[in-house]
Amino acid sequence: MHIKFLQPNPAKQFGLLSVLANEAGKLVLKILDAEGKFLDTIVTTIDKGYQQIVVEIENWQSGQYIVNAFDGNRFVQAIRVTKP
Repeated sequence: MHIKFLQPNPAKQFGLLSVLANEAGKLVLKILDAEGKFLDTIVTTIDKGYQQIVVEIENWQSGQYIVNAFDGNRFVQAIRVTKP
């Protein structure tokens, strides 16, 4: 699995996470604030191929966040997100 980007960034209501998956599986997103405090986990099923996953951030406070992406239990990538 490859995470291409989350856009727009900064985002006010939601971001689109572009994912390219070699096979169907489970995408786990663990959301942390800028200080590393755990905030939320988002789990979604993905299909093989390219897709965009909606990440709703409307209820997040303004600030910097880190979205850690996992392919099941395997860490894939960390993405920085700004909520204005």
